Amino acid sequence: MKRFAYITCTTLLIAGGLFVTQYAQAVGGGGGGSVPSCSEDVWQCGSFGACTSDNGKKEFHQHRECTKTFECDNVTTPSPNTVEKCTPPAPIEPEPVVINEKPQPLPSVVDTEKKTSAPVEETASCTQDIWKCDVWNSCDKNGDQTRTCTKITDCPGVDTDEPPFTKRCEHLQCGEIESMRERVLCRLKLTPAGLEREYTHEYLPEECRGEVKDKQQKCIDRYKSYKPCWKVPVGQGRIACARTALQLSGDIPQAKRTCANDETCMKDLRWRVHALIKFRMYDLEERAEELQEKGADVEAIADFVTLIGENKQAYNTATTKEERKNIILNVREGWKTFVLRVKDQIN
Repeated sequence: MKRFAYITCTTLLIAGGLFVTQYAQAVGGGGGGSVPSCSEDVWQCGSFGACTSDNGKKEFHQHRECTKTFECDNVTTPSPNTVEKCTPPAPIEPEPVVINEKPQPLPSVVDTEKKTSAPVEETASCTQDIWKCDVWNSCDKNGDQTRTCTKITDCPGVDTDEPPFTKRCEHLQCGEIESMRERVLCRLKLTPAGLEREYTHEYLPEECRGEVKDKQQKCIDRYKSYKPCWKVPVGQGRIACARTALQLSGDIPQAKRTCANDETCMKDLRWRVHALIKFRMYDLEERAEELQEKGADVEAIADFVTLIGENKQAYNTATTKEERKNIILNVREGWKTFVLRVKDQIN
C-alpha cells in the first residue's frame, strides 16, 4: 500500500475534549468560506473586431479588448493577445448595368405632370450594424455567462461596437441550493475566481446558515476574523492565530478563576472556548479541501465537509458535555474514514 506522506494525525486535549489535527495547507470554499488559492490571473476577452488597415498601411489587423476579472496575489499573468493580423474581405463587385435597347415612348403631358408633382422618395440609409444574440448560457465554474452573437446586417462605412459576449453572473450559483451537500459540492467545483464572485454576492458559512437571524451576523463576523489564520502554517501557530481572533489569550483555567462568580464573564468564556473547538473542526475541513489539488476525489471531500458542517451545527445545539464529547468523537471518526478513502489518490 502506498505510504500516505501528506497526512499525520495527532490527538490533542482541548477544554476536556479529544480532537484530531492533520498536516496540509487550507485554501477551500466548500463549507467554511476561506479565501481560495490560485495560480494565475483570470482574463476575459471580447471577440476580434473588423479587419482594418492601421493608418493607411498595407497590413491589416483585428483588435479586441481584454479585461482582468480576477487578480491572483503574487502572480502576474500576461494579458491575452489583443491584436492579430488578418486578411481583409474581397471587395464586392458592382452588379452589371443592363441596357434596354427597346425605345421607350415619350411621356405624355399628363404623365409628366404626375411625376413632377409626386414627392421624391429618398433611399433609406443604415446607421449601424445589426446583431442577433442568443440567450445567455448558465453560469460556468469561473462565475461567468457567455452567449453567441451574429451580425445579420453589416452597414457599409459604419463601425458599430459588438454586443457583449461575456458577463459576470448576477446571481448565486451555489448558495440557493437546498441541500447542504449539494451546496458544498457546487462550491468545490468552482475556480477561485468563481468562488470569490459567489462570496461577493453572499458570504454565509454553513454553520452560520443554521443560526437564528440575531446570531447569524455574529457567526459570519467570527468566520471573517479567521481569514489571516489560513496564511499561517498548520500547527500551533494557526491555533494561536484563532485564539487571538477569539480574544482567548492566556490560560483557560486562569481565565475561569478571573471570572470568579461573574456569570456573564463565564458565559462569554464558554462561548470562546466552544468557538475554538469548532475552529479545529473548521481547520480539518479546510485541509480536506486543499487535498483536492493533490488528486483527492471531490465527492469524498464533499462528504467530509458536509459531515463537519452538520456536526458544527449539532455542537451549537448541544446542551451537555457528553453530547459535545460525542460530536467531537464523531468528527474524529469521520476524519479517519476520509483519510482511508483518499490516501491512495494523493499525488
